[in-house]
Amino acid sequence: MEPTTLCKLMEASYHAARDLLMQAARDLDEAGRAAHQGERNQARGTAIGAETDLQNALDLIKAVGALQLLDRG
Repeated sequence: MEPTTLCKLMEASYHAARDLLMQAARDLDEAGRAAHQGERNQARGTAIGAETDLQNALDLIKAVGALQLLDRG
């Protein structure tokens, strides 16, 4: 794979992971507020969405690691 393409893929993956982590933090904050107000179902649903965002961010971080290995190899 061309080095500039690989670099662009790593950069895009990094930014997407960062965005997902920031969204997960906002979702967890919202879930905490909902739980504090006694809205259990909303809190639970929002927390599940945050968990999904965190898992997707981890997958992207792993992808960046794999791309870095390709870059070295």
